[in-house]
Amino acid sequence: MPVIPRSSWPADLLRSFAVRGVFVGGCVTRGDGSSFRAKAHAHTSGPHKGWLCFRRADRLDCRALVIHELAHLVTGDGHTDRWRAAVIRLGGTLDPVPGILGDYNKQPRGKPRGPGLMDTPFPKF
Repeated sequence: MPVIPRSSWPADLLRSFAVRGVFVGGCVTRGDGSSFRAKAHAHTSGPHKGWLCFRRADRLDCRALVIHELAHLVTGDGHTDRWRAAVIRLGGTLDPVPGILGDYNKQPRGKPRGPGLMDTPFPKF
């Protein structure tokens, strides 16, 4: 059964106003058996706004993944600072969960700047 009844939702989803539905076995937009790259995703806009989709039912047992996706619904954001704060506030983690989630701690942008093309005078010909 692709649409999971509310009575079977994980507790973390039951306490949120943002969740409208949970779909397992594909994407609610494309139907049962459809595929997507990630283990789960959140619909933050459009006709299925508020829906969470999981590739497999056992993914609902991973609290870190459920909270990761719930934070997307609550904030309407991707992996932003606001989303990170929501993950922590909801009781999740930004640290990697082996085989499930990568590291979502904020990473420094780029390498420290050293001498580059813009730092050297334009060559004279």
